[in-house]
This record gives sequence, structure tokens and C-alpha cells, in this order.
Amino acid sequence: MKNWLKQYFGWLNLKDEKEVEWGINYLTERGVYPSSWVNDRDASFFRYLIVDIAADEKGYAPILEKMKRAHSSRDRRKDPKKKPVQFHLSKTANSALAKLAKDEDMTKVAMLESLILKMDELKRKCAEELRDDKEELARRFSKKVTAVERRTEESYLGRKNEELKVELATWRAKALRSENEMKAALQRLCELEVSAGISAHDRVSLTYEQEDEVRKRYLTRLKPGLGIGQA
Repeated sequence: MKNWLKQYFGWLNLKDEKEVEWGINYLTERGVYPSSWVNDRDASFFRYLIVDIAADEKGYAPILEKMKRAHSSRDRRKDPKKKPVQFHLSKTANSALAKLAKDEDMTKVAMLESLILKMDELKRKCAEELRDDKEELARRFSKKVTAVERRTEESYLGRKNEELKVELATWRAKALRSENEMKAALQRLCELEVSAGISAHDRVSLTYEQEDEVRKRYLTRLKPGLGIGQA
């Protein structure tokens, strides 16, 4: 058996006195009354009216559809989260919206609201992904910069190390030459001391004992802490 009450008034809360009062006022202001007399202004008004609707469904359909839309508008006005707006759509956009709404079994208003919310969600997700991509690129760039700086520093230190090696080798060569010159001078000094009086430019001819004395003096003065004028 067809449930007329649910079909035509299922969206109306018949347990809510204010809802019932609004529904009765809407119908009676438009001249719609049950054929049977109803004394009380309560849900029984609709139960009696259903008998008439069942007898002339097509005749009552337009007024009941308008009533349903009016109730939806009333709910939207009462909802603090919703705000009424008015705008115009091109015929093409309106036709596309109507088709989408039909495919999704929704009203055009509900379909439009759904599209707006989905677009807003998509925009938010894109912004988050873009931010994440930027942060990832920044991290990669920072790592590359650090790596380049490290390689540059290592290259610089490598060059400086090579330069220091060359400089050290040069100073070692100079030190070796100076040491050899010092040893030669020290050898000559010892020879002159032992020969006792021979000119510094003359060739020294020493006996075996004198050469041994020269060697002893030379080795003694080569020891750390002893200068040419000591020993």
C-alpha cells in the first residue's frame, strides 16, 4: 500500500508543533483543507488531507511541491551556517548545472554548493601540495649548496696543502744548503784552530793526530746547544 503521508509529508516533522503549525498555515492560506472536518490543529490535519490527496494525486502535486520547496527555503533561512544569495547563470551554465544535478539526484542549489565545496577543497589540497613541494625543493637546494660549499672548501684546502708542501720542500732545501754551508764553515774553523795560525785562505795540511782533533771538535760543536764559539 502506498504511504501517502511519507511521500508528501515525509520531509515535515509532524512531531514538532511549530513545523505542524507552519504546514497547516501554508496550506490553509492557499485554500487547502481536508474534506473531513478537523477540530484540532495538529498532525491529524495531514492524516485527513492524505485521503483527499490519494483521490486526486495529480491535482495536489503542484501545491505540495511548492510547499516542500518553501519548507526547504525556510530551513535554509533558519540555518545560521547558510546565507541566501542571488545570482544569474548563463543558459549554458544553467543547463549544465541542471544535468549534473539530475545525474547526482540532487537539486541545482545542492549541486552548486557541492561543486563549490569540492573546488575549495581541491584548491586547499593543491596549496598544501605546492607548499610541501616548495619545502622539499628548499631542502634539496640547501643540501646541494652545502655539498658544493664542502667540495669548494676541500678543493681550497687541497690547493693550500699542495702550496704548503711546495713551500716546505723549498725551505727544507734552503735549510739543507744552510746546514751544509754551516758544517763546511765549522769544519774549516776547526782546521784553522788546530793548525794554529795558518791563514784562513791557505790549504791546511794536518797530521793524523790533528785531523782526529778536528773531527772531535767538529762533532762536539754539532751537538745541540753548542755554538761555534763554545767547546
